Formats: sequence, C-alpha cells, structure tokens
Amino acid sequence: MLDDLKYIHEKDAQDALGIAAKQPEQLLHDFSVSKTGPAGPFANIVYAGMGGSSLAALISQTWPGYNVPFEISRDYHIPTYVSKETLF
Repeated sequence: MLDDLKYIHEKDAQDALGIAAKQPEQLLHDFSVSKTGPAGPFANIVYAGMGGSSLAALISQTWPGYNVPFEISRDYHIPTYVSKETLF
C-alpha cells in the first residue's frame, strides 16, 4: 500500500504528502521583505495560536522584517492592549 502511488494519489488528491516533503525547500526560499513592514498603520502585531497553530508564527520570527513589536499569544484571552492599531 505505501509503495502504490496510484492508491496514494487517490487518497491524497491535494498532494499533502508532497507538500510536507518539500517543507525543507520552503525554508530555504529567499523571501523579499518590505522595509515598511505590513501594509497599514499598525502599532504592533499579535499572532494568536495554541499548540501547532503557533508554529507558523515561530517560523516567521526567524525572518527579519517586523518593524513593529511582534508577539505570539498562546492564551484563551486576547491581550488587553490589542486595539484597532494592532494587526491581529
């Protein structure tokens, strides 16, 4: 079953297995980063996620480019300082 490509493609029509296999290549990609940061007049960035949902934010911190404070919130409550000037 594991070496039957036809069976694998039938069960994995979106090629999730192939995408997962290419993750190391994605980490080597040279992304261009805007010097002005994210579009909009944001004072800070808060990324909310628990467990595996926060992994993307952890990876994004490895690339330079945030010119405003960036925080990962792993709580059930939104931080009190989040406002209309926060990219949340």
